[in-house]
Amino acid sequence: MARIKRIWGPSKRADSPGMAVWTFSAEHEDGRTAMYRLTFFLDSRRFKVNHLGEDKQAKAYLQTMHTLMKPDDGIFEGKVTDILKARIPPEQLAAVTARALLHGRK
Repeated sequence: MARIKRIWGPSKRADSPGMAVWTFSAEHEDGRTAMYRLTFFLDSRRFKVNHLGEDKQAKAYLQTMHTLMKPDDGIFEGKVTDILKARIPPEQLAAVTARALLHGRK
């Protein structure tokens, strides 16, 4: 179980055939920072999270995010996928769900 102290995002969203992708930044309770990519696959209607690591670009990006976006503070505990999925705006979630229902139809 993850214990995340602050979350920024979704800071970026991309659509491609077959999937929708959101990017998040987070600070864990122990002080580690991380970037995550949350992907929704239209064919299976499932979410998958990828930890993008903590490289120099990620740290620089997080420093920029600290000044541009106010994070949601608090302790978020649970699976990272569930924590991030809950932060997707409802209208975006509705749009990708509608795309998933039409995916593969001709």
